[in-house]
This record gives sequence, C-alpha cells and structure tokens, in this order.
Amino acid sequence: MNKTTLESVSQHLEYFGFTVTEKSVEEGKCCYAEKDKNAPTVIRDFGGGLVFQTIIDWTENCNLDGSLLLFLANTFNSESQCASFTVFEDLKIGVKAVYMGSYSKDNFADFFQAWVWDTTELIFSESSASIMHLMANSDTVAQA
Repeated sequence: MNKTTLESVSQHLEYFGFTVTEKSVEEGKCCYAEKDKNAPTVIRDFGGGLVFQTIIDWTENCNLDGSLLLFLANTFNSESQCASFTVFEDLKIGVKAVYMGSYSKDNFADFFQAWVWDTTELIFSESSASIMHLMANSDTVAQA
C-alpha cells in the first residue's frame, strides 16, 4: 500500500525526533508535529501538497507595538527561505509555508530544512533580537 504524502512526512519527522499526532478535521487529515519547547507545527494535507503552520507569541516577551511587530514580520518575509509571516490582531505572528507535490525524501528534506531555519534561526537571529530589544523598549524609542 502506498503512503500518502502526509503519512510519509509524519514518518520523516518522527525519525528526527518529532512527536507527530494525526488528527481528522472537516477539511481532511492533519497532524501536529512537536519537538522540544517550540510551538507545535500544524501540517494539513490539501491534496496537492501540505500546508505547514505555526504561531509565534511575542506577547510574553515584549512590550509590543503593532507597527513594530508588523515591521518585524516584514523583515522576516524579506529574509525567509520558504515561509510567509502574518501579524494577527492579538499581536501574534502566524507562519505558513507550502510543500508542493508528493513526498520525495530529498525534496522534503530541503523544504523542511528551510522551514526549520525560518521558524528558529531567522526568528532568533541577532537582527531579530535587536528589533525585539527596540520593541521591548518602545517607550524609550518613542520619546527619543
């Protein structure tokens, strides 16, 4: 029996230490991939590939200003390898990327390496830390 793309990707992620939990939803099947203390990644099968989504919650770490958060998301968008970043009304950042086509070990490995970079290295890079420092001290910046 041939595996679906979602099943193959789930197995690939489990091999790398992710806990993968499959769920049935109205739109079809999806799974949650979790590892360490990172926010879980929701992976949805849309028939032509997979949609990867997660949410970054900055509200506990920074004194947020919506315009500065939008600037941060735009910076991420300009530097990301595969993901798109969106600011929600509750001042969280949504992250989304699409893996197109059926599962190929090499193609998925390349895609997932880019996803991990976008959701870890990019977000916690030195330039992001500088922007977050400004966000945390936005009262000081506004007075200058």
